[in-house]
Amino acid sequence: MTQRFGTAPVTVYVDRSSVINTAFRVSSHPEFRFVTASGTLTKRAPAGFPFR
Repeated sequence: MTQRFGTAPVTVYVDRSSVINTAFRVSSHPEFRFVTASGTLTKRAPAGFPFR
């Protein structure tokens, strides 16, 4: 499912096989993951991100 946050796409992935966890070397699924424009995982949400 892809939505938009400003002009950036927001893509939701379901990772039943933990491939994403392995790639990012993390043990669990956080509610959100943010990636910089260069593809680096970051904990910093973009300004104005609509947390619920």
